[in-house]
Amino acid sequence: MKRSIVLAAMTSLAVFGCALRSPSQPPPPPEALMDLATNLVIQKFQNSSCEDLSQMQSQPQSQPQAGPQAALQEKAIKMLRNNPEMRTEFINRVAGPIANRMFDCGLIP
Repeated sequence: MKRSIVLAAMTSLAVFGCALRSPSQPPPPPEALMDLATNLVIQKFQNSSCEDLSQMQSQPQSQPQAGPQAALQEKAIKMLRNNPEMRTEFINRVAGPIANRMFDCGLIP
């Protein structure tokens, strides 16, 4: 489950980071990308039904499929692994809302 959360967030970071930037503009600040990614992950959990969350938790972790999105996911995950401060900030932002939603759904005691 942790990996799917990180994958979703990192895909968001990578995809929106690329989408927000045009060749003539400088890249957006990391804070803007972090805000976007954390909001997307939190919304995903808040908008998912308890049944969906239960299924996500019980499914085995899958490897990302091949393609451009998978490459972006891997790049984003590598970025988090190489930047402990960014990883800590991301986890600090998403942990509370995710844990509360899982508690509401009876997935954690």
